[in-house]
Amino acid sequence: MTHSADLVKLNRFLDIVKTINSELDLNKQLELIMDAIIEISRAERGFLILLSDNSEPTVAVARNMDREEVQRANAKISSTILRNVLASEKPIVLADAMGDSEFSSAKSIQQQKARSVCAFPLKSDKGVIGAVYLDNRFQQGIFSEDDLAMLNAFSSQVAVAIANAKLFEKRGVELQEAREEVEHSRTELSNRYRQTNIIGRSPAIREVFKAIDKVINVNFPLLIYGESGTGKELVAKAIHYNGSRRSKPFYAANCGAIPDSLIESELFGYKRGAFTGADRDKKGLFELADGGTLLLDEIGNMSKQMQESLLRVLQEGEIMSIGGKNTVKVDVRIISASNDDLLQLIDEGTFRQDLYFRINVITINLPPLRERKDDIPLLVEHILSKITEETKIPKKKVTKKVLTLLMEYNWPGNIRELENILRQAATLSDGDILDDRLSTILSGRKVALNKNSDEILSIDEYVRGIFEQYGPKMNYKDIADKLGVSRKTLWEMKRKWGLTKS
Repeated sequence: MTHSADLVKLNRFLDIVKTINSELDLNKQLELIMDAIIEISRAERGFLILLSDNSEPTVAVARNMDREEVQRANAKISSTILRNVLASEKPIVLADAMGDSEFSSAKSIQQQKARSVCAFPLKSDKGVIGAVYLDNRFQQGIFSEDDLAMLNAFSSQVAVAIANAKLFEKRGVELQEAREEVEHSRTELSNRYRQTNIIGRSPAIREVFKAIDKVINVNFPLLIYGESGTGKELVAKAIHYNGSRRSKPFYAANCGAIPDSLIESELFGYKRGAFTGADRDKKGLFELADGGTLLLDEIGNMSKQMQESLLRVLQEGEIMSIGGKNTVKVDVRIISASNDDLLQLIDEGTFRQDLYFRINVITINLPPLRERKDDIPLLVEHILSKITEETKIPKKKVTKKVLTLLMEYNWPGNIRELENILRQAATLSDGDILDDRLSTILSGRKVALNKNSDEILSIDEYVRGIFEQYGPKMNYKDIADKLGVSRKTLWEMKRKWGLTKS
């Protein structure tokens, strides 16, 4: 190579380094690096391989001399040569890989029918972070010692550029997470969960207020018992936002709603590359709630394996994310909630006794609505005001007869059911909520309940019950309205189940 050619190549090398260092988007940067290396070396194809957190090599970018992406990149590389370069941390240059005494017998070489091959490691101050693999399937002796010297010099610049881009990407993720945390806190704090948000004056709810006062500023684990719809999360938020941790985040996880396969990553987070689809690090709820409070709702539904992991967190005060190598200390107040009798679950062998004693340092029992019916008028007023605020429709009023109907109902779904019924009645009523509209809604719900066990019936049984109760007295339009379906759908039900009005 002439002195003039060397100078041109060196100037091009410096231009490329400057371009690469100015690009902070990791994916774009990797493409620039690979295109530059192919240009400098005159390779046919180039592959840039990075090591994941668990040291597994992954093809980050694969390009050809036309600056196009190479498909099925993993199948185009000699794994034998790649492993050798990563293990020895030394480059390999083959003029004719098919005829090389050391590598020609490798299955990957035979499959690729590779001729010229050049592979070298990428090193940062923390060690090898990956490798570059170049080849040409049609010409021998493409890569010279001069090329290798320049590529080695280039590789150190590449490693630094990649490290900087990774750091920039990490900082971007952290910044986004910080923004999400701030937004989460701002949303929560805009509607501060004071005790005044828990509506009621009955003796039963006053006992709850007393219990909240006693536990607000202590950091012991807390267990809230209550049927579905009694306001367990509302009480947990009242405790958090009135206590010493109020400036830190509050998070909630419904252990009954999250599939067993996902709850571990939801609670503990994961590292990039820990599993398929894990394209970046993600903090779990324990880490996000650090310094604050984490509500574990429906904890009785947690699997035995997850119970063991939770017990370890409570004992050690530290977590390890999926795919992580180091534990992280967390300071989180755990509030657990359940509508199941955990002692019965212990007897049945589905809940750990040692975990029960860990989470049940203090217990708050929430009364069902049927045991605090004196609070229904206050709750109705509060819910209707909330509906008006949310929907901007004029505030609905209720008569004494409507209140009497609400007081007589048994409320198996508790406050959540009351709110749903009032929303339905407020939406369907042109003016104020009338007793005939509410009577229709409540009657439909009573039919849907098994009289002996309060269990929800199947759709088949529910529709049959409506027909049996109202068929002789109502026309099809009225029955369809009661079921909340169109007359066409009602006719289809009738044909399907062989139902008749009489």
